[in-house]
Amino acid sequence: MIERLARDLRGPLLKLGQALKLCSGLLHNCSVATSSFQIYYKLGTEQPEYVPDFVAEIDAVIFMLETKARKDLKTDEVKAKAAAALQWCRHASDYAVRVGGKPWKYLLVPHDEVNESRQLTDFLRSEVKG
Repeated sequence: MIERLARDLRGPLLKLGQALKLCSGLLHNCSVATSSFQIYYKLGTEQPEYVPDFVAEIDAVIFMLETKARKDLKTDEVKAKAAAALQWCRHASDYAVRVGGKPWKYLLVPHDEVNESRQLTDFLRSEVKG
């Protein structure tokens, strides 16, 4: 049971990773290591660290991407993570504009929209805006 659950959760991540590798116009793409961004979100009395799934860069923008089960998109935890990531992306974009870099955008992609035939631009409708 636990092995099946882990496989089900990994599936969208693997598919998103594969889709990113195949994207035209992609300059850089990586999965994210713990503490790379130091993003923390508030959940009750806790402030856990949030680690996004991927970062991908194209010519004009850098994307922070997260994939979640569609049923989980409205949970308090996912909303808190998205708000923290969005705030981080705004701060990073503000700094990037001042130093001639690229803006950052946060994409929260429903797991059932991820497949290897998708391009990064197909996920733009998943951009979180605040």
